[in-house]
Amino acid sequence: MGGSLSQLYADTGIFYSTDGRTTRFPDGSSAGEDFLTIFNGIPLTPEPTGIGNLADMLGAGSTRYAHNQWDVIQAFAYGVDSPALQSRGRGQTPHRFGSPVAGPQTWYPREAAYTGSLAAPLTVGNVVAGLDGPWSRIQTMGQETGRMGSIPPMPDPGMAMRIGVPAVDGSGDLVGHLLTGDAALPAFDSASPATPYTRALRYAVGELVVGEEYLAEFSLRVLATPLDPVGMSDVVCAEVFGGDASAERVDGTKGGKDNVWRYFIPAPACVSLDLLFDLDVDHLVALVGDRLTYTIHGQNLKTTPETGVVVRHCYNSGDLLLVSDGGGVRGSGAGCPDPATQDDVSFSTATLDPGASYTYSLEFDVRGGANRTTVGRAIYTSNELPAPGFQTVAFTDLEALTILDLALTATPSSVTAPASVSYTGTIANRGTGTAAATGCRGTPCRIIVSLPPEFSYSAGSTTVGGSTVGDPAISGSTLTFTAGLADIPPGGRFTFAFDADVRSATPAGAYVAGLETWFADVGAGDTVSDARANLAEVLVDVARSDAPTVTSPIFAGATTVSGTTTEPDGTVIRVFLAGVEIGTATAAGGTFRVTVPTLFADQRVSATARAPGELESLPSAEVRVLALGGVAACSDGIDNDGDGLTDLDDPDCESPSDADEAHVPECADGIDNDMDGDTDFGSDLGCRSVLDDSEAGAAECADGLDNDGDGMIDFPDDPGCASADDPYERSVPACSNGLDDDMDGQIDFPLDRGCSSALDDSEIRTAMGADAGDVDGGVALADASIAADGGALGADGGPRDDPFGGVDRPGSGCGCRVGLSNRPASGLLMLVGLVLVWRRRRTAR
Repeated sequence: MGGSLSQLYADTGIFYSTDGRTTRFPDGSSAGEDFLTIFNGIPLTPEPTGIGNLADMLGAGSTRYAHNQWDVIQAFAYGVDSPALQSRGRGQTPHRFGSPVAGPQTWYPREAAYTGSLAAPLTVGNVVAGLDGPWSRIQTMGQETGRMGSIPPMPDPGMAMRIGVPAVDGSGDLVGHLLTGDAALPAFDSASPATPYTRALRYAVGELVVGEEYLAEFSLRVLATPLDPVGMSDVVCAEVFGGDASAERVDGTKGGKDNVWRYFIPAPACVSLDLLFDLDVDHLVALVGDRLTYTIHGQNLKTTPETGVVVRHCYNSGDLLLVSDGGGVRGSGAGCPDPATQDDVSFSTATLDPGASYTYSLEFDVRGGANRTTVGRAIYTSNELPAPGFQTVAFTDLEALTILDLALTATPSSVTAPASVSYTGTIANRGTGTAAATGCRGTPCRIIVSLPPEFSYSAGSTTVGGSTVGDPAISGSTLTFTAGLADIPPGGRFTFAFDADVRSATPAGAYVAGLETWFADVGAGDTVSDARANLAEVLVDVARSDAPTVTSPIFAGATTVSGTTTEPDGTVIRVFLAGVEIGTATAAGGTFRVTVPTLFADQRVSATARAPGELESLPSAEVRVLALGGVAACSDGIDNDGDGLTDLDDPDCESPSDADEAHVPECADGIDNDMDGDTDFGSDLGCRSVLDDSEAGAAECADGLDNDGDGMIDFPDDPGCASADDPYERSVPACSNGLDDDMDGQIDFPLDRGCSSALDDSEIRTAMGADAGDVDGGVALADASIAADGGALGADGGPRDDPFGGVDRPGSGCGCRVGLSNRPASGLLMLVGLVLVWRRRRTAR
């Protein structure tokens, strides 16, 4: 056999297929089948052996469905009773077989093939071992493959923390198709229908973590409409599915040993570009007595009216007690998928005019029935879009679950060897259940830190809450802490600290550590492991260059990217599109100009700088490409920032091409305004935050001016002044105040993952949407027929701290949600929310 399940899941990245077996089914050619749902598709008969609980959570019927032939063939090969290529439908797949993204650039490349007619119902008996699968890589920042080993710059820091290595060639360059506007994926050509074209995209994320919601992003350059020439509609669909729950149950009955196909039941959703229809829920996890708020938001994006519109929210009254119907009509489930178990609230509109929108809010109290998960389902129907209409769902886990956030920091972050470094680790529980420090199965509950091999632990330095505790067990550069561990209740945190010595003769470079935890999830009865890599960077005898500034605006059709840098002549500038390098040049005189492939609207451009003898900088702020023919904010005739002044009458407009009417404070404008050699907050000591409008450090709260325009001046009259020495009259948001407000070891935007921007007033993320339960090895499938780009994935499949733009961010949604951003049509940008509906925890294989 050989290989491991961890290797199987380690083939991560974005993939595409031109194989006809990956075409979506139903294809929309029949009436009422424009959308993929859990109630249509190719019957899974026999069905995978592990989908029972998942099917119940999704609200599936007695027949379960797939939505392309290739997936059915793989499920029949590995996931059903008496499968074609495996004896039990359990365990790992045969070595090099079984990957949901099997193809020539993966470590598990082989597919299950089919010898019978694809026009007839698929059967297990016709499934045989095949050659390479149909999935080809798209270059993606953070992509990995299951091959064992250690390749810079992403070494394997620990057995359970990472199995994959970067999917790069011998030169360290990403393998796969470099996706740009000039090299889009092949589209369907009606004049040459036999020419291969893109049938589907697949995002293999390796794992999804409970409590997190994930977005994958791709762009469609519209060549012709309708987008779907078969269904004759502007519809794009996506779905998610995943593998085994690897968490170990305390009683030993659950160990996470099965492949993804045993649990194959895809959760689909679609978007019509004529219709905006979203369902949000404000709790991913909840307990009995908690209140859930569902919000339905929609808009008619067509140029013609929608008539006879009915918006219906279906819910399980055994799980939830309706306390506010938002003005809707309460019903007993008529029009819902399962009226026997569901009640509903409906809203009717005779006519929804073009551009008209609506928002409905519903409130429920959790009752605490037999279900571990509750599913809210919103359904839109009209005379133009009759039943089953358009549906979207939102999940909430109704049980005590541990959800841990891990952070590790190092002080100082730059040293000259030999030196001493102090590390501080923080484990915060934002779940609904206690993380217990006792009760882990097999070995004690523990915290593991993987130090760089050049660093060594300083004996006697470990503290918990400021008190000295016993030393960790040490194996090489791996530290295992058990002394002083304590339970972490919901909303609580555990902090520990220790020192490490940087050895003399340590080679110059950047050194990172890994943090891994093993706690007992009391509510779920599992021993759960969480891990994060590439934390607590320490620079040894080297400096990191300052990030450059990309000049904006950039308009669609551009083939160059320019900007400025504070680094000297000879600095190498690299330009990135969604985290993938697309061009390079050398800076001169503090400026650069890089030739790149043709850019299209809504793509995101960033750049890095690397001066001679220094490490590459963090990426610059991203610049979104404006639509061709788009008008910059300072010449569009609109008061974009709402200050009563328009375009060049607004003093914040520097020129007609200025893309932003909003005032940029001196401490965030990229300019050394006070000519002291330091620029902006974080470098200039005169700046207290990114909102500070003076690099000279003058205190607004004692200057006799109403700086924030609130009618109150200085301390003590202006409540935004804490003292006369306060440099600004406005309250500084938590994400730009220079403080670690949530005590997670990360400070302000963009370092703190809880900050969505520098103006965010909380460093604690409030996630909208849904996620729940117990599955890992998440694989997401998004079908598209024209072109695609975007999405950087975390190297471990989870939320990525990588500065090159990951996809992790709070969103709203359903089992798999597709939403359309309100952008010009020259580069329609679709956001695909990937929410796996069971809990993911990792364990060593």
